[in-house]
Amino acid sequence: MASSYGAHSAKFRKDLKALRKDYPPINLAGAAIGCVRLDGADLEEANLENANLSKASLVGANLKNTRLKGTILKGADLSDVRNLTEEQINQAITDEETILPDYLARGMSLSFG
Repeated sequence: MASSYGAHSAKFRKDLKALRKDYPPINLAGAAIGCVRLDGADLEEANLENANLSKASLVGANLKNTRLKGTILKGADLSDVRNLTEEQINQAITDEETILPDYLARGMSLSFG
C-alpha cells in the first residue's frame, strides 16, 4: 500500500508558504533573547536589528534578507544557516566563538566588536 505522506507533506509546505504571505515579517528589533534556539526557523526578511542573540542557536535557519545591523551574535551557532551573506554578517557583532556556515567561514576575515 503506497503512502500518501509525501503528497500531504508537499501540500502542507505549499499551504504554509501561502499562509506566510498574509503576515508581516517577524520583528525582534532590540529584543534581548540570548541563548534562544531558533534552529530551522524561517526568518526571511525578519528585522533582528540591535537584538541580542548571544549564544543563540540558529542552525539551519533561513536568513534571506534578514536585517542584522547591530545584532549581537557573540557565541551564536550559525552553522548550516541558509541565505546568510557576507554583507549581513559584517553588519552584525560577532566574536571568535561565533560559528559561521562553511560557505562564509572559508576565506572570510571578521573584525570582532
